[in-house]
Amino acid sequence: MTTTHDVIGREGGPSPFRVVYDGQELELGPHTYCYTTECVDGFDSDPPSVGSPSAIHVQVTAEGLDGFDVLATDDVEADGMIEEDGDWTSLPAERQEDGWWLVTPELPAGEYRVMLTARGDGTGDMVADLWWEVAADAG
Repeated sequence: MTTTHDVIGREGGPSPFRVVYDGQELELGPHTYCYTTECVDGFDSDPPSVGSPSAIHVQVTAEGLDGFDVLATDDVEADGMIEEDGDWTSLPAERQEDGWWLVTPELPAGEYRVMLTARGDGTGDMVADLWWEVAADAG
């Protein structure tokens, strides 16, 4: 089953992130991006939840371009507050084949807002958020 979550629409923007977890797929449109000749800044006030999988697979593509070659992941605790020093925790994103990345939570148990950020040389960047519940300490 595929679920679509698209905050600002894709017309003229990059392809969505494809997030696969526990036999489900989420097409996650970016809320912020710079792509070809257009830049859009936004915020997702109600990102989707992926529940509590032990890992997620994320595919990043850019139609008609060479594609994104970096996936960065950061988290903010469920209350939406970033630590006072402004540092976010980066989650491991391991490059796989065909534009896929394996992301593991390596975090203490809790609910996290995770920010996916993709960048590519000559392609631009895009950002989307999701909620991820870590059931047991994974760190």
